[in-house]
Amino acid sequence: MLKGYSSIFRIRANAYDVLNDTEAAVYQDVQLALVPIFQFAVFYNLDLEVFPGANMDMRGPVHCNRDIYAGSEPQATLTFYDLVTMVGRLYNTRKWGTPMKAPVFSGRPSPGYQLNVSSLNLPIGTDNTPEAVREVVEPPQGSENLNSLIAQQRFYNICDVVVEVYTNDVVIKGGKLSPGSAATIPWQQASNWISTNKTFYDQREKKTVVLTEIDVGKFNNWATNNNPIANSVRAAQGRYINSLYVIDKRPRTDVQLPAVRLVNGSVLPPSGLTVVTPNPLYVKGNYNAYGASVGSTNTANTKPAALISDAITILSGSWDDSRSSSSSCSSRVASDTTVNAAIMAGIVETVGSDYSGGLENLPRFLENWSGKVFTYNGSMVVMYPSQYATNKWPRTGDVYNPPTRRWSFDLNFTDPSKLPPLTPQVRAVVRVKWATIAPDES
Repeated sequence: MLKGYSSIFRIRANAYDVLNDTEAAVYQDVQLALVPIFQFAVFYNLDLEVFPGANMDMRGPVHCNRDIYAGSEPQATLTFYDLVTMVGRLYNTRKWGTPMKAPVFSGRPSPGYQLNVSSLNLPIGTDNTPEAVREVVEPPQGSENLNSLIAQQRFYNICDVVVEVYTNDVVIKGGKLSPGSAATIPWQQASNWISTNKTFYDQREKKTVVLTEIDVGKFNNWATNNNPIANSVRAAQGRYINSLYVIDKRPRTDVQLPAVRLVNGSVLPPSGLTVVTPNPLYVKGNYNAYGASVGSTNTANTKPAALISDAITILSGSWDDSRSSSSSCSSRVASDTTVNAAIMAGIVETVGSDYSGGLENLPRFLENWSGKVFTYNGSMVVMYPSQYATNKWPRTGDVYNPPTRRWSFDLNFTDPSKLPPLTPQVRAVVRVKWATIAPDES
């Protein structure tokens, strides 16, 4: 069951007939609710497509602000166990019309899905077009009124720590609306957990990825440091740092793609960690997973975590940058890997018969995962198309071979106290009741 924050407003209207000297009145109660977006197992602001080639169980609420195209290959079954809602319609075909095996809906109330529901929107002060929503991950262009709705949703402003990487400089500071907004961190203190001199080749994008690499383990040590000299952001906040915004502003070219990579992330800061970047994001090895949580749905000891980016690619713990340029994925053999975090990322939408890859390929891969397991516990959210990692989903096995997907909705997210830091909240307007009343009735 979704849990949000709501208020009820009563709208009252009087009407007076001047010809007949009569008066009437009516009221409408409207509930305005804010629902944390990661309480959905899946949330799409674009068309949701899902067509797995192996059995896939979807547990947890699913919502789409557009149409849903859902089914499976003949040898597989797609099953939804909780309520599925959509603003548009449900199609059991691919976007270009090919019929697929219909999904099974086991949710309640019967039939387990609802069509033509109201859209759920981020409170950003404009329509929730993909282009408008994309602004929450981008830095502002020029000056911005920090009291505006979009400014208050923009991660660049609200994250605890902001890292800006330029060709010849790195700037580390507090977010403009964070408690540590006045703090700046000299490079000498951050160079222990930030690296800007690593590269590898992305076979899907056909580009050399120029990395801003964050060592999450070393960041954790820095983020929890109580010494005001060593960590002025932590000192200004009076609490643990739990959110990080990273933007690599080095030039994008036809052959180079600036991006962010997280490594050594098995253990997160005590209050959890939300990492945001407008760049493509790569996650190497187990993330927010150690001990009993590796390879299982046991998230009892994990921290609240979110990964928000232009696109997200999972690199296994066996990933080797030096092998990345090989044209055959047989040279890039993956190992079992676990990621426990909510995901909010862009996709490359279906055009004609060029498939987006669907929900089943929202986390991208660059290795041979045959016989290996990717364990994921979290929430999957798509709010906008990818803007920088834009090559279409590859149909062949040269880029990757898929893993065995062991995916689950993280039930921790049903508890508001265990949601990732800075979880976005979508707004729903619900008409509760209305009645005719006497003109003088309150």
